[in-house]
Amino acid sequence: MMLTLSLSGCIDGDGGNDMSEASATEIVVVEDASGYEYLGSRSMDVSDVSRQYVDVSDADAAEGLYQDANAVDYYIHAIELENSSEAEDFVERYKATFRPLNSGERFTEESFNDHEATRINTYTTSGATQTARYRYVWTSENFVMVVGGNSQDPEDIRTLAEATGY
Repeated sequence: MMLTLSLSGCIDGDGGNDMSEASATEIVVVEDASGYEYLGSRSMDVSDVSRQYVDVSDADAAEGLYQDANAVDYYIHAIELENSSEAEDFVERYKATFRPLNSGERFTEESFNDHEATRINTYTTSGATQTARYRYVWTSENFVMVVGGNSQDPEDIRTLAEATGY
């Protein structure tokens, strides 16, 4: 059971925030994200979620866009599914889309806001140089949360993920 829960990206709760009345659109707006400027948000439809993550037949989702003082872009995605089981399944299926890295670990389990999250390590190629990129994914009740950006420092992404409070 612990393996299933750790694969899901979340072991305990929602960081103390009640999500029962929250919408994806509200969740992606973080007012106290110190060091990050909120640029706006948009709704995401099922095809957006399916294209960026894994196929879903029904989901309410939104994207919040942020930028830091160095003009580095970040995003928060909140994807609302029918129940917590579907959210956990979504995370497991999403993580399964990644191939193992040639060196190092693709996934790192971390804890913040009273839950476990998975940091996903990826690389992008610009010219002939590979640059690390990171995103955090976790579940909180029936929501899947994904926070990422163009920073090469995983702490920048984690700071924004923690600011969500979820």
